[in-house]
Amino acid sequence: MRRAIAYLSRAHDLTVTVGWSVADPCWAGGIPLVDGEGAPVAVFNPSRRQLRGQAYLLLAGMLLLFGDDLALKHFSRYAYGAPKRPKDQRTEVVQLDFCTCETPELVAKIEGKEYSAQPSDSFGPAAALYLAHCQICGGAYKLPWRRTLPGQPNTPLASVTFT
Repeated sequence: MRRAIAYLSRAHDLTVTVGWSVADPCWAGGIPLVDGEGAPVAVFNPSRRQLRGQAYLLLAGMLLLFGDDLALKHFSRYAYGAPKRPKDQRTEVVQLDFCTCETPELVAKIEGKEYSAQPSDSFGPAAALYLAHCQICGGAYKLPWRRTLPGQPNTPLASVTFT
């Protein structure tokens, strides 16, 4: 799921989170991704077996994301063979390269703004919702990270005491 959120951020410049109605049958077993106002933006890994009726009509104009080429192939076999195939159906496979640098220089894009970050022993609050990227190689950083204070690149926010 983090890969899909990071992919939308990098490829489409969208900030999304997981929607509240995950179990709703209108998403065809997929996970809805919504923007800051709660409007659906994309659906991650919908199931072709659950694609009927209202789910078919709802997903017809939405961006559908898949974890790999095989999942897209299985979905497309049913969706594109349907009698009323949507002409504007957009499907993409989430492809994301991960950082392999020994000392990464991290930046996290949060609500459209970039914040400096650094590797950490545990995930910080922002890392639960967003993915940091390495400025050296451009890959996504999949290990724990924390935001840092501006002008103080080695001080994580969690270790600062405010008076």
